[in-house]
Amino acid sequence: MNGHDRYEGLDAEYRLSQAADYACAVELAALKYQAREETATDRRFFGSWQAFKRNALKTVRKKAL
Repeated sequence: MNGHDRYEGLDAEYRLSQAADYACAVELAALKYQAREETATDRRFFGSWQAFKRNALKTVRKKAL
């Protein structure tokens, strides 16, 4: 195992943690939208509830295990 292989493994772990973080953020935003407690940042990043459901939420839930 050379140094390059070790960095590839770390890079893959990092990408996986970023994907998990995004999925959690989307699910938290879904809870906030449903409770009508979304923030201005949520609206700016994800858009309206309908756009959020159609885009981010649908994509994340389709890829969930």
